Amino acid sequence: VKVLEKEEHYYHCFSHWSGLLQDAARKQELPALKLGKPNRLCFVLQVGVLLGHTEVMLQVIDQWQKDNQDVEIYVAALSHLDPEFPPLIESRHIPFIHFCDESNKCSVSPVAAIHMLREKLQQLEIGTAIWVSAPTQASYALALPLAPQQVMWSLKFHPVFVKEAQHHICGGNADESIRTYNGEDWEVCPFPLTVALKENAVTDIEDIRKKFPPESVILGTLAREEKYNSYGYLSALCSIMSNNPHCHFVWTGRMQPPRILEAFKAYGIEDRCHFVGWVDSNLYADAIDIFLETFPFGCGVTGFQAMGHATPLVSYKANDTLYGYQLEGARDASASTGKLSRAVAEELPILTAVDMAHYIKLVQRLIDDKSYRQNIGQREKEYYETERARVSEYARRFLETSLA
Repeated sequence: VKVLEKEEHYYHCFSHWSGLLQDAARKQELPALKLGKPNRLCFVLQVGVLLGHTEVMLQVIDQWQKDNQDVEIYVAALSHLDPEFPPLIESRHIPFIHFCDESNKCSVSPVAAIHMLREKLQQLEIGTAIWVSAPTQASYALALPLAPQQVMWSLKFHPVFVKEAQHHICGGNADESIRTYNGEDWEVCPFPLTVALKENAVTDIEDIRKKFPPESVILGTLAREEKYNSYGYLSALCSIMSNNPHCHFVWTGRMQPPRILEAFKAYGIEDRCHFVGWVDSNLYADAIDIFLETFPFGCGVTGFQAMGHATPLVSYKANDTLYGYQLEGARDASASTGKLSRAVAEELPILTAVDMAHYIKLVQRLIDDKSYRQNIGQREKEYYETERARVSEYARRFLETSLA
């Protein structure tokens, strides 16, 4: 599935098995669910690991606790745990449900874990289960169902729609109420993507930058490796790098996909493209000179980290980039019209390209003009701060929608 990060591709792949899994779940002869306590909810994760979607979940939880919302929160994970993840839940004094041993390995099958979780949620009188983004097992789990009230909360694509879930929630602009994906209506709750920034030590930033020649302009993208696997983005990146021999490119991920390495080699830029693995994105977002958002699927949390540090970012006019999530549905923005001109896109709170040639042009201007980099960085930092001030509003809207 992950070979192509596009809405249409995910929907096509999941359409082969989502309906079958839902039907299998509905045929189970299970006891009827008892009504739980309305304000007692559980976030359900497939895997307990800190990634973009779980960072946003924790941001929502933190804000609810800060605002003293009348809600009892649980978190559950169905399969293995990253060792660093349980302390993040426990430090917030939230009960954590999982089926792993002391080594954080889960020996039960996915189906068994789902049924065990269903029983546990009934014992705890959980009123609402919120499935957090990863859709692989959602078709079966939500069709059982897991809880009397269910929410499918997608922070990525929308390939699964289960009628037993009362709410299907997606991201978007605060001015929107509904987005339609694959013929189904999803309720819009803006993502609070502005996770709190950490102040980086100057020496840590210098340690990264001194690895490159002093005259270098350091470009970077901080994302999972599959996001780079886009013909348009990869072509633009290679063109930019081949035209600017003083630029270096920093990229991240768990592995280096052969297709990406082949593209770098074909353009003769492999020596200036530096894979740094899975790193502290808050630090690297502060250390690079320009953040190149991937497209058509962009960079949420890491993109906002860059903007928060006044590192200029170039977005792209697509549904699933920062432009698409943050600006496209705004009532008062020219961005919300079908045709977005280059001139208007360049004045948006997030610097946005309308096509691949425009993307290359904007990055080139940022490379050539340091003062322009500083101006765009400041503009986007102000946007970050505006969004950061709305986290409480976004968290409250998500809670009210989930419990409605």
